[in-house]
Parts: sequence; C-alpha cells; structure tokens
Amino acid sequence: MTRSASSSALLLSLTLTLIACGIEGVEGAPPSTLSTEIQAEQPRAVPVDTARRTTSGTVAVRNLDAQISSLREQLSRSPSRQDLRGQLVDRLLMRTAYLGRFSDFDEADALTTEGLALSPESPAAHESRAAFLTGVHRFTEASAHLDRAEALGALPSGIERARIVIAIATGVDPEGTERRAAALAEEGSFGARTTHATALAAAGRFEEADALYVRALAEYRDTSPFPHVFVSFGRGVMWAEMADEPEVAVGLYGEAVRRLPDYVVANVHLAELEAEHARLSEARGRLMPLVERDDPEPAGLLAELTDDASERAALIERARARYEVLLASHRAAFLDHGAEFFAGPGADPDRALAMARENLESRRNGRAYVVAIESALAAGQPAEACALARESEDQRRYHPVLDGLVEGLACE
Repeated sequence: MTRSASSSALLLSLTLTLIACGIEGVEGAPPSTLSTEIQAEQPRAVPVDTARRTTSGTVAVRNLDAQISSLREQLSRSPSRQDLRGQLVDRLLMRTAYLGRFSDFDEADALTTEGLALSPESPAAHESRAAFLTGVHRFTEASAHLDRAEALGALPSGIERARIVIAIATGVDPEGTERRAAALAEEGSFGARTTHATALAAAGRFEEADALYVRALAEYRDTSPFPHVFVSFGRGVMWAEMADEPEVAVGLYGEAVRRLPDYVVANVHLAELEAEHARLSEARGRLMPLVERDDPEPAGLLAELTDDASERAALIERARARYEVLLASHRAAFLDHGAEFFAGPGADPDRALAMARENLESRRNGRAYVVAIESALAAGQPAEACALARESEDQRRYHPVLDGLVEGLACE
C-alpha cells in the first residue's frame, strides 16, 4: 500500500481566507482515543494542543453550510457584488478542502467566470478566479489573473501570498520562496505565518516549520476549528510525507479528525497509518462512512484493506468511476492522486505513468517526482524511474521521502 500524499488538500487550504464559524457548541478536549501502540513508536515528541477549546466540528460544518446558503441567496439578489461572490467562493473552496465536496469546484468555477464577465476590471474578481484556479492546479492561468489583479490595484500583500502559494506548489526555488514568505510573515497574520511555515517545510527545514506552525496557532484567538485542523494536517503531511517520519504524524492527524470528524483527507491519512500498524479494523471503520463522498480516495484505500473479492471490486469500480468524473472536469487537480490510484488498486500502471508525467509538466516538486517514480516502477519501467530520479536531483535535499526512494533504486 502506498501512503497517499495530500499536498493537493494542503495547497487548497492555503488559498483560502480562514473563516471562524461561530462559537456555539464549543467543546473541550477529551483524551485522545488514538492507538497507544502507534503513539509509543513516535521517535520524537511534537507539541499537540489538545486543551484549546474550539467550536464543535459538527456545529462548524453546519454553520459553514448555512453561510454558503445565505451567501447564495444574497448573491442572487445582488449579482454585481464582488464581495459576496468572493466570500461564497472562499467558503465553497473551504468545504471542498475539508469535506471532500469536489462538486463545489463546479460552482466556484461558474461563480468566478461570471464574476469576471460582470466586472472585468475588478481586482477582486481576478483574485477570486486565481484562488479557484490555484485550487485546481491551473497555475499558469492563476498567475495571469494575479498579474491582472495587481495591475488593477489589488493589495500587494495578498497578491504576494498567492504567488508564494503557487511557487510552493510548483517547486520553484524552495529557498528563494522561503525568503519571500519570511518577508511576508513580518505582517504577523495567521495566514502569512502558516504560509511561511509551509514554505519552510518545502525547503526541508522541518523543525523550524513545525515551530512556526505551533506559534501561529498559539497566537490565533478565534474558536473556529478550521485553523486548528489546517495546522494539524499540514504538520502531519510535512512529517509523514516529506520528512519521512510518519509516526510523528499520527497524533497530528488524530487531533485534526478529533476536532473535525468529517475531515475526509485527514481520516484517509490516519487510516493509512493505522493499517501500516496492523490496526485494520480501526482503519476500515474510519473509511467506511466516507465512501459515499465525492472524494474517491476512501473507496480506493478501503479496497486495499478488504479481503472480500466482490467488495474489493465494487470499491475499486466506485473509485474508478469517481476519478473519471473528476479527471474530466478538473483534470490537473487529480492527476497525482489519480496516478496513485491507477498505479495501485486501479491496476492500470501505464495510464498512471502517463498521468504522473503530465502532472510533472506543471509542478516539479518532491511530491510530483515521488508519484512519477513510483508510477514508473509500477509500470515495469525501471529505466524511466531512474531517468526521473536523475531529473529530481535538485529536489532531493528538500524531501527525504524522495531522497530515500531514489536511494533505493538500482540505477547506474
């Protein structure tokens, strides 16, 4: 089983305006229910704030849904108001990132396209379109809209943060991007600090990144769970899928799903770690309620953990059908996860390799090379894997998972 990486989900979260969703239903922090067998294997202790009180995840999701409904109604009465349109797009992208509601991408696409048609000279309309395009990995188009927004007078700090997010996603000059993010972080906002933390992680400076994530969260004063789960998930992705210390991520993913039980991708990542530690019943139980979601990953992973042949076939077909829909509508956003699926349970490694190569055309970060090399191996093309390994040389020092994968290849 290949551990999935979710730079996609993390990237989408970074593009959002983080919105506090009310204070009703604030919950305390009961003791963690994670497997002690897994926790005991952690090679290092990382701080996890289980005492901070936040709004119930169930209440926060209900409030997010209500905000979306209210904004839709308001916008229907005042379609020229770009502020309402931008807020609605932000919340749709948030729901996509946390709840796997990929159907919201279609509405965000339509809203941002219509916004530009109504107000082609509005910097806000171009920024909103860029946020959507970044979320679906159409980075060149997103950058063009950021350029236009800047020319029309958009706030420079907002434009710079959006450009930094794209640079992180595409693997452009990690050290230079970190310096840009550090300068932006001097403004002291939660968004600027977490963007800097993500840039530090992309530059391989994991301890510094972790400390900055923790600091940003400690300074955040609202009770919304979304910033908390964003930080927990981001730290988990960094330790498990970049730094190659997956045991450290267990408590972080666990904290994310404790505060937001419906956080689909965090549940998937935690289930993968549970399965790797032979906690199969917990992993299956975590995934089963998520199979009906738009996100095909729960079904794909559950298929790998299922012994029953007919159930496995049904889960694979469900995941395959959903990937086909997503690849047809928002192809760039699902090339990497789609490649992992077709290299694994989807049993079409040649297609996986073609998709991984296509993904590399728009982003050449460590994650993209890992997917491509593993796809080449699954397709029985070790020479291609070695060629990709040589091509990835500049990224290896930032990405221990990639470095370990390349070291394990028998390349001349």
